Amino acid sequence: QVVIALIVVGFAFGLFGAVSKQGAITPAGPEVIHVSNSSLTLVLSNTGTNVTVTAITINGQPVTVTKEIYNGVTYTTNQAFIPPGEAQTIYIVLSSLPPNVKQAVGSTATVDLYLANGQVVDLTAVVQSP
Repeated sequence: QVVIALIVVGFAFGLFGAVSKQGAITPAGPEVIHVSNSSLTLVLSNTGTNVTVTAITINGQPVTVTKEIYNGVTYTTNQAFIPPGEAQTIYIVLSSLPPNVKQAVGSTATVDLYLANGQVVDLTAVVQSP
């Protein structure tokens, strides 16, 4: 009975609800690295609430976010975010790309998104020049 009471109190105060609302980020479409303007186009699904991207690496090299464009709105920030919903297209502009990516047009690169909720999303992106 004590265990049941603790569980009821946990739900009443939202202690378990916060964990369930965290959701998961999954790839939902083609990921593209644009060499010509140092940017990423990502298509992701988020089953939770807004999640902040605390760091991004491409082929293991850290990159810096300068702005994000989502749903026609430009956000000037050094951290991207992933909104909730299915197959959300996010356009992220970077300060620059690692040199090994610029020379890899036509191939793929590994993009890792490190999220504030502790999740790491591993993506494979096609490198394009336009």
